[in-house]
Amino acid sequence: IEEDLSKAINLVQTRRNLVENDRVLLNPAHRAQQEYERVASCCLSGEQEKMVSERCLSELRNAVQEAQMF
Repeated sequence: IEEDLSKAINLVQTRRNLVENDRVLLNPAHRAQQEYERVASCCLSGEQEKMVSERCLSELRNAVQEAQMF
């Protein structure tokens, strides 16, 4: 019985260590994923803003040129 109890205690300690190691590994990975998503979102927003600006500026230039003709 003492040997079985010792094995059970070791198993519990091993599992606790595994859980703690997972946390140590997963927390930085989660933060890196969040940072990647934030940067990707900013890049996408910037790219969309650039496309809209270019399109609007082009249309505005055309409208100004047409207005100057009259």
